[in-house]
Amino acid sequence: MTHPSNARLPLTEGQREMLAAMNLDEDANRPYSLVHALTLVGPLDIEALEDALADVVARHAALRVRILPELEQQEIAASARVPLQTLDLSATAATEQRAAVEKVLQDQLRKPVTPLDWPLMRVLVVRLAPDRNLLVVAVHHIVCDGWSTSVFFGDLGKAYQSALYGLQAELPPAGSYEQFVRRESESGHQQRATESLEFWKRKYADGAPVLRLPEDFPRPAVKTFNGGRCEVPLQAERYARIRQAGARQGCTLFVTLLAGYELLLHQLSGQRDIVLGIPVAEQASMDNPHLIAHAVNTVPLRSHIDPQATVARHMANTRGNVVDSLENQFLTFGTLVQALRLPRDPSRTPLVCLTFNIDKLTSPFDFGPVKVESIAAPGSHIGFELMINVVDSGADAVLVCDFNSDLYAERSVRGWIEAYLLILDDMLADPAALVAALPRRVAAAADSAAPVKTSVPAPAVQAAAADTIAIVTRVYEEILDRSVDSPDDNFFDLGGHSLMAAKLVTRLKAQTGVDVRLRDVFEHQTVATMATCVERKRWLAGGGSVQEEVEI
Repeated sequence: MTHPSNARLPLTEGQREMLAAMNLDEDANRPYSLVHALTLVGPLDIEALEDALADVVARHAALRVRILPELEQQEIAASARVPLQTLDLSATAATEQRAAVEKVLQDQLRKPVTPLDWPLMRVLVVRLAPDRNLLVVAVHHIVCDGWSTSVFFGDLGKAYQSALYGLQAELPPAGSYEQFVRRESESGHQQRATESLEFWKRKYADGAPVLRLPEDFPRPAVKTFNGGRCEVPLQAERYARIRQAGARQGCTLFVTLLAGYELLLHQLSGQRDIVLGIPVAEQASMDNPHLIAHAVNTVPLRSHIDPQATVARHMANTRGNVVDSLENQFLTFGTLVQALRLPRDPSRTPLVCLTFNIDKLTSPFDFGPVKVESIAAPGSHIGFELMINVVDSGADAVLVCDFNSDLYAERSVRGWIEAYLLILDDMLADPAALVAALPRRVAAAADSAAPVKTSVPAPAVQAAAADTIAIVTRVYEEILDRSVDSPDDNFFDLGGHSLMAAKLVTRLKAQTGVDVRLRDVFEHQTVATMATCVERKRWLAGGGSVQEEVEI
């Protein structure tokens, strides 16, 4: 593999935010390692597939990117080779083969692609039978998103057919990755980002509500990423009824399903003020959308549920809210969170804890004589607490629900989705009905959260020493480039953000000799609490022990 330097580009804001999030916890990278598996039926020519893969990598610069995190840059190699690995399970008995395939997929998840890997993609072909193969692709989210995945497999199928028959692949021009990266510095983009920020500041001028759903397990003090998945079909008859009833109200399928989902969350939480995330692929608005890149952004839709509104009015409100929000998507989610300076809770993703999305299932990827029988995206880690993706075939749909398994049990999530379908039936059966009059399909969450236990060190280190406070104060001032006047001053309130937090950790380690972690910065944001954290770590490293557990 050669790696001639060709082009150095800055990291995009989204990429920098992703790296900062991954520094927070070693498991935080796992949701960003995307794994997709295609079952291919027919005689697969491995050499032709290797040639096709090489053509696609040469075609899309993002697949040749090396991340240089210490420089906050990325380097595009003029050439790169993504090896095509193979595993032959065709002689394995059927029952053992299923277990072996599951192990292959789990291995891909347990050994995720990381931003330090190059290339940022792995490809494996598992031979199940002479005419049946599993194509497994793992790629890092820092250069790829859901839209990009469709572009990749579409190009790979066409390139495979061309390689198979010795022809030149006829593919649309690829979008320019370099142009995409550099567009952040363009004045037009910056102006739109500024206007979008002002919109969201007005939207969240009074702060942001915290959505509280019924939890099956105690919430960990620090956010976790362990995930589960369930799938619930939306059968053709119900699908058609929902689409037709929504259209009568002037709503797309997306808006109709979203309006019903808002009512589910209202019933589950008992809250009228709700925030949920909508993933938006930037490629959809580009002149050339045939681009592989990390170009997805989370739009934090804030919805106000009026129980005295009719269903028709609620749907119209949802439609208008979606239009206004999507017109102001021109800044990254991380930039918005930093600008809003919301209170930080290390157990939750700031601002948005769940997402809703709809994917149009396009025509199957065309590999010529090899047919794509099924597509799967196995996953065991999740970035948000609940992610619902409606896979829309045009005739029916499947609700794919990823959830944090440290918070929710699968039976609960499955029950919520069944209730969601009933709520959709209820609201579309009588659009003139009041929201408050709809049948309650789920029980609301308790108003108060369960107490959280936290460890408290022995009294000798409960108050940080004056010299430690002085050290932390000095480091805060160096990183923030401003004076810090009080031990109660908060790092984030003074202008700190995730990238600064990473630098703060490095400086604190050097100054104190204590193993400070990035998560400590989010859990201990003031000078005083960070100094106490340093003292506690020093105490434990010297043989001290935690004295008691208290409820806060």
